[in-house]
Amino acid sequence: MMGLLALFIMLGFFYRLSTALFFCAFTHSFLLEQGRYLNHFYLVSLLSFLLIFVPANRKYALDSWFWKSTRSDYVPAWTIYLLAFQIGIAYFYGGFAKINYDWLILAEPMRHWLSEIKNFPLIGQYFNQAWMAYFMSWSGMFLDLLAPFFLSIRRTRPFMFAAILTFHFMNDRMFTIGLFPWFMIVVSTMFFPADWLKKLIHTVRQNHKNQGTTILIGAFVFALIGSYFHIKADRDFEIMPFVVAGLGGGTLVWLFIDLYGQPVPQTKKIQQPQIPKFASKQVVLVLLATWALIQMVVPLRHFFIPGKVEWTEEGHMFSWRMKLRDKKSAISFIAYNPATGSSEAIDTKPYVEKWQITNMSTKPYMILQFAKFLDEKLAEQGKENYEVRVVATASLNHRKHQNYINPEIDLSKQSYYELRHNSWITPFDNTSKPAAITKEGQ
Repeated sequence: MMGLLALFIMLGFFYRLSTALFFCAFTHSFLLEQGRYLNHFYLVSLLSFLLIFVPANRKYALDSWFWKSTRSDYVPAWTIYLLAFQIGIAYFYGGFAKINYDWLILAEPMRHWLSEIKNFPLIGQYFNQAWMAYFMSWSGMFLDLLAPFFLSIRRTRPFMFAAILTFHFMNDRMFTIGLFPWFMIVVSTMFFPADWLKKLIHTVRQNHKNQGTTILIGAFVFALIGSYFHIKADRDFEIMPFVVAGLGGGTLVWLFIDLYGQPVPQTKKIQQPQIPKFASKQVVLVLLATWALIQMVVPLRHFFIPGKVEWTEEGHMFSWRMKLRDKKSAISFIAYNPATGSSEAIDTKPYVEKWQITNMSTKPYMILQFAKFLDEKLAEQGKENYEVRVVATASLNHRKHQNYINPEIDLSKQSYYELRHNSWITPFDNTSKPAAITKEGQ
């Protein structure tokens, strides 16, 4: 159903209804399973919500053909700025989160990630060298921080878009992160002038001084490069990397032509239609300000909670903390009888899948939820007075394993507080250092 609704949105067919239904369906699926949480799923949910209110069916949409009264060359400026703002939030806070000791000073976990990557084209021979890990860490931080600003400036736009293409091509090759690289390449164009696509199409059609041919050649070359990087990651050929890389490459060539080349002459004078009036400006302004405030404040909440957020996970979700830490853990749930002092391990296989245990074992709030669930199951078995204790250790960014949860308490009787530290989470040992990398990359 979501696939069909996405097609309707793309075609602008019953656009408002399609976007509303897509948002509900996607967000419902997103919220069903905490173990599947990904920041780009959260971004898709937010953008699909905003699209409900954005009139993206004014032109080049089936709705504008069926209901000609809605057809227009113009939309309110806030609708474009709103989408660009939301994408800019994901970029900026993604970079802001990288300003931490492990990422910038220790180049972790990038240092270990690079050492584990084999046969990377062209620059893979340098992945075991410290300077490359620091370069990747610092450049990733600066790119995320500066992307929304440099994409908005005409003179820096081509260079930033080139960096974004390179960054996301490499992300697709280095990590298995699905649609995210290609998705971010496309939505980055929201920072371009509103008429950029119309100018690009006009440049290709007019082919002034062979500019259109150059754009098409650039698109084809980048499509091949994108597919090459994707296939070199030991993946089968897919149409999405090919198409998005081609569109991105053609757009990049046009950005440089637009900046340095001669403008394409207009074949005819375009008569500017009258801009429609839009009512309820005060209401729109209040709603936009409220939305912007929420989006800017929520990712900062972990600053008001003591402890290392990469360790405690308190304030981690919905904060654009993307691909920042490497965390491994081991966990077991214990049924403890306080009357006799005896204990027994609880078999979790009947209740959760292996991948769910793996994901849950690094997130205290999920461990707590599962402990409460197990307490209910013990009560059903006539073990009402038993405690649910958890023995959990975790390794953050390739450090030695440390105790993660206080093993002496009945976790099922604890509470989780969203905006303050939870004392049953064991504090992080700041003196521990990441393991050294051997020649074998281990």
